[in-house]
Amino acid sequence: MLGDNKKINEIKNAPVNGCMNIGERVLFKGNVLNAISVNIDGSFEGKIETSHFILGKEGFFKGDITANTANIKGTIDGTITVKDKLSISGEASIKGSVIYKSISISDKAKIEGTLKIYKGSDNIIIKDDPILATENTKSAKTRVEPKKVAM
Repeated sequence: MLGDNKKINEIKNAPVNGCMNIGERVLFKGNVLNAISVNIDGSFEGKIETSHFILGKEGFFKGDITANTANIKGTIDGTITVKDKLSISGEASIKGSVIYKSISISDKAKIEGTLKIYKGSDNIIIKDDPILATENTKSAKTRVEPKKVAM
């Protein structure tokens, strides 16, 4: 009805900040940086830096991954650096470089390339600071200034 204040289209499930999901039959080309979690069931070409990385059984990744933890069930063509725990399960297939601190590999998984132990100590840190900060000036006007975030 006219004049009714009800929302017709409501968002039932709001997205979680810092999380990215690539669904089946979706191809994404580009870079994802400073993510909390990335879950790929489709195809991804590019670079990912995240705390948690999951590649589903039908997922395909081509490029470079840096993560604190990772669970691989699909196919990777590139370099994966995992600064803590890496799980390669099911019939996963990796072609390229695998750098890890701790690893578990399924007896059905295939790795063609190099395995190296990660010797660094720094984890990926997700910044909670906003990109823009609001400051009050002496003239009582409010302005928005870019905030420098160290990466």
